[in-house]
Amino acid sequence: MAPLTLRAKRLKATYFVSAESNDSVLALKGKLAHMIGKKEAKDLRLQILDQRDKTKPGVLATLEDPALLEQLGLTDDAVVYFSYWLGEGQDGSWEPVQFIEFEPLNDEGEGHA
Repeated sequence: MAPLTLRAKRLKATYFVSAESNDSVLALKGKLAHMIGKKEAKDLRLQILDQRDKTKPGVLATLEDPALLEQLGLTDDAVVYFSYWLGEGQDGSWEPVQFIEFEPLNDEGEGHA
């Protein structure tokens, strides 16, 4: 039972969530929902980059609630992506995961003053 710190990302926000390797995905969703404070665990979907097919970069695999973090191969400092359930009024689907690329703070080649 090893302690983990996972990075849960949504849009430009990153949450650092403490968990145990024998925690379930549902338990992780509960901790994340508590941190966010506006959503319940059932309204969150967790996904990771699918490493099984190297020919399709950026493909996400959805994490099932009963699965244990150690069974999924999640290690300390792993990244999970989360999205919200849009609800019945919005067509009853999950919001898409968006990968936000950050701009560098300074340009390459510029010297420091």
